[in-house]
Parts: sequence; structure tokens; C-alpha cells
Amino acid sequence: MRLIIKDDENQASYYTALYVCKRIIEFSPTAERPFVIGILDEVSLVKVYRYLVSFSKKGFISFEHIVIFISDEFVGLPLDHPASNYTVLHENFFKYINIQSKNIFYLDGLAPNLHLECSQYEDKISKLGGIELILGSVQPDGHLAFNEPGSSIMSKTRIKTLSYETILENASFFGGDVEKVPKLALTIGIKTILDAREVVILITGAQKALTLSKCIDGSINHMWVVSAIQLHPSSLIVCDEDATLELLVKTVRYCKNIQRVHDELNEFYNIHLNGSISTVSQNKRSANVAPVAKISSNESNQSFPSSDSQLSIPTIPDSTKSTNNSDEETDVEIDQNEPIPPNTMVFIGGHPVSIESNNHSNHTQSSSTAQFQSQSQTNNNTNLNEYPRMWWEYMDQFSHFYNAHFVNCQNSLDIHSHNFGNSFPSENHDSQPKSPGINDKCSDQSPTSPDNYLDD
Repeated sequence: MRLIIKDDENQASYYTALYVCKRIIEFSPTAERPFVIGILDEVSLVKVYRYLVSFSKKGFISFEHIVIFISDEFVGLPLDHPASNYTVLHENFFKYINIQSKNIFYLDGLAPNLHLECSQYEDKISKLGGIELILGSVQPDGHLAFNEPGSSIMSKTRIKTLSYETILENASFFGGDVEKVPKLALTIGIKTILDAREVVILITGAQKALTLSKCIDGSINHMWVVSAIQLHPSSLIVCDEDATLELLVKTVRYCKNIQRVHDELNEFYNIHLNGSISTVSQNKRSANVAPVAKISSNESNQSFPSSDSQLSIPTIPDSTKSTNNSDEETDVEIDQNEPIPPNTMVFIGGHPVSIESNNHSNHTQSSSTAQFQSQSQTNNNTNLNEYPRMWWEYMDQFSHFYNAHFVNCQNSLDIHSHNFGNSFPSENHDSQPKSPGINDKCSDQSPTSPDNYLDD
């Protein structure tokens, strides 16, 4: 199983569509040997459809010999209903490509015999030689198609009861009325998905981060249906950075390193799905990008090109970024010959931090600051950086900053670097009003205990 991590949803959708496009080109489908695709979760793949339509309009691929199986359908819902999966695909995908209507297979939720409808659907898949590629997405609870949590891994096309979470997710198609959402659905089974020669799953968004974690870092669990993808010999999961929030750090780094090595190999070799390896020609190697990859990844926000529009392929840089993210890339480089401004500390990594003390009634000016001011008054040409300040010369600013931001006890702002003993609260402060909260807790401690200035 491969995990491809992209920066955002647009790049992840573009990579997914480009991968499917390359598989179709490599397969070279014909009327006698069509390329069979099974589509799961029709709504979450809208951006992928737009990229595929763009590839088709520009002449890179043709859907004339493509067969599509729709994975699921609500029971009791006509095909022309807005919530019908067939309608969703037709409005966002089918009507923009040159696919033949006879090559679109769907489950009929109005069939008089639902069990017979499911068995015949499996027979149609078998007669075409099985599904070549599964293209799908998942929901936050990890279900594939309508295989809800708890579904059997050996299940095939069948009638399935929908969970309450799935009913709520689809209520928007029924005017927000939960009662109008069908409670049953027809869906292909998990074994039907695993029997496909290849599975490509798109997972994007922070709301699906736990799902991705259960799929990648977790074990196979029937309550997380997507984890069954681990059993497939050729599966690909494409995600964005937001979806990796729950993954282990070493998992993310490992997958990015694997992808970097894979990209380097692609510059010289083509690794095919059947296991064969071919050498990339010198012309393609110098181009460093396939013709399909030259389509802009920003075209998801653009309107579909008309059929009579002139083909134009804009050349854009590769959307993938370097995965060698080290700490040095984010550090600020400081010129060693450049003088450091006064009242500035440079921490590890080269980050300059300005140190300024606020004017408080009990705050006294440090001797080092007064020394610099006196020097600047006597001689304006004096370079203040010729006398580097030692760490103890910052004690007054550091003590004031620390107590102002991190210590939540009474009179904490009275602490000075040269007068620690007199700054602890005493009995003379009892007559002053006390702020509620942690100050009351601190006041119960011993006035001479240094723990009085710690945040419990």
C-alpha cells in the first residue's frame, strides 16, 4: 500500500485524476477489452471528476471504451432524484465526457427483487473480467460505498442498513429532513472492492484524519472498513496534509521519502502495474514531465472547456514540493559580519529577538542600559556592539518578562533582578485587595516559600 501526501485538496485531487488518466493510457482500452472502473463515494470526488473532464476535453484520454460501475444506490429512490448517486455522477461527470450510456452500470433501488438485483450486478462485473480500478473516497467513520462500520470483509453486493451518521450526512439532499432519507441501500461488498486489480482512495481534510490513521497505522478492524485496504496487493491512498494530523510522524516521513525515491526512479524507468519495467526515452527524460502533467492543477476552479475550443496545454511547474523538510529551511540566516542591534538576543537557529523593558513604577533601569545611554550621549559615533552584553546583563529584562507572562501570583510584577528578597509578599500586603483565582491559592502558602511564585 502506497500513501501519497500532497499539500492540499486540489493537489491531491489532481494527482488522483492524473494517476487514473495514466492507467487508462497504459491499459489502451478497446471495444473488446474495455477499462472497467468502480466509483465509490460520488460526492467527495467532484474535483477529481473535473480534472478527468479536463483531460478528456484536451484529448489526452477517451472514455469511449471505459465501463463504469456505480458502487451503491438508495433503496426506493428513482434515478432522477437529486440524491441518487447516478444523478450526482451524471451532473458532475457523465454529461461532460464521451462515455456510452450502455457502459454505465448502476444498482436499481426500485427493483422489485432487490436480492436478484444484487446478484445480477455481481454477474455483470464478472462477465467483464472484473473491475480494473476502484476509485473512491471515505467518510469520517471510514465506510467504503455503503459498507457501514461492522461490515464483513467477505461481503459482496447486498442490501445494507444505513447508520444514523450516514443518514444525517445525506439529509441535505432531502431538504434537511432526516425522515425522508432512505434507511436502506444497495452496495457492492468489501470483497468486491478487494477483488479489483487496483484500489485508489482519496482522503482529504482534518475531519478524516482519524480515518486515515486507522487505515495506515492501525490494524485491520471491521469497525473501520477502510482498514481492509491493507489486504489489497495494489492499493494507493492519496491524501493532503490536513488528513495526516493523526498519523505517526515517522509514518509521514517514511511515506514522503518513499515517494521521493519513486519520483527519482520515474525519471529513468517506468514501473508498470504488471511488474514490468521499461526505460524512459531521452526525449521524455529531458522533458521531465508527461504531457498530461502539463495541465494546470488550478483548473479545478475553472469552467469546463467547450468541445470546439482549441487545445492549449499550459506548461506549469510540478505541483509536488520537496519532501526534505529540515529545520534549517525555516531558520533565519544572520550575517556574521552584520552588527547586531543593541537590546537584541540571537537564539539558536539565528532568530533575533528584541528585548525591551516596559516602564513600570517599581521597575528600575539596569546599569548596562544606563551605561549604553551615557556612552551614546557622550559619543554618538561609538559602536554599541563593540561591547557585547553578557547573559547576566539581561537579568532585569528577563525577570520582568518572566513574571509578567508566566507567573500568575499576586505582586509578581514587583520582582526585580537585584531585589528578590524584598519582592515576596508579606503581611503588609494583606490589606490590599486580592484578585480571585490562583492568587487566593498562592496567598495560603508560606510567604517565604519560593513555591509561592510557581504556577500549580
